[in-house]
Amino acid sequence: NGITSSNLSKLVTFASFALAMAGVQAAETVRLPYLLADASPTALYYPTFHLAGALAFFESHCDFRGEMAGLWVTDGSPAGTIKLSSAFVGGLNGPNRVLCSIQREEGPSLHLFRARDAEHGEEPWVTDGTVEGTRLLEDLVPGLESSFAGRFTALGDRAFFVAQDSELNAGLWVSDGTTPETRRLTRDLTFCDYPDWVPWKGELYFPVHDPARLWGTCQLWASD
Repeated sequence: NGITSSNLSKLVTFASFALAMAGVQAAETVRLPYLLADASPTALYYPTFHLAGALAFFESHCDFRGEMAGLWVTDGSPAGTIKLSSAFVGGLNGPNRVLCSIQREEGPSLHLFRARDAEHGEEPWVTDGTVEGTRLLEDLVPGLESSFAGRFTALGDRAFFVAQDSELNAGLWVSDGTTPETRRLTRDLTFCDYPDWVPWKGELYFPVHDPARLWGTCQLWASD
């Protein structure tokens, strides 16, 4: 019982109809590109993203000088894209890393970042991804002077970072995202820009300049 020319014609017609319908359904279910948020309405905008679970943080530039318009967060929807703070100091990528995320056993994750406002210099801030939960973590150098907190690196439920005191002495700090548990571990260290900090097996590994050797000579340090 071979396929007749009439049956073949009907089969081709049915297949064409099925493919056409599939195309209509695909067109109905696949969304076209759309504007998520006009984060920088008056200037060019080059977003850098920091992914943290179901959220993505990004920075927005307000003018051609590179000054920051703020730190934003999105869950991928227009309604879930909000500006958290105008105090954010930019630079999500690079060796100075000014934002990292830590996981907690209870409650939402916390995200530490560097920011400044009218009353404080560049200091560590913390957010839980909401406007209400975004605040100054601690004013390490009081007033308008800055600790220039940076190199935020997560290790479990804590974050390590570098900050300097009012005498420009850099030290290693650790925080669980709360002010009482933000403390300095070392002082008077000169941290090397490279290689990068590595959290591994419950410890943080990082390079520190050896003052007894030529500049640029780094040794490997660790902290738990």
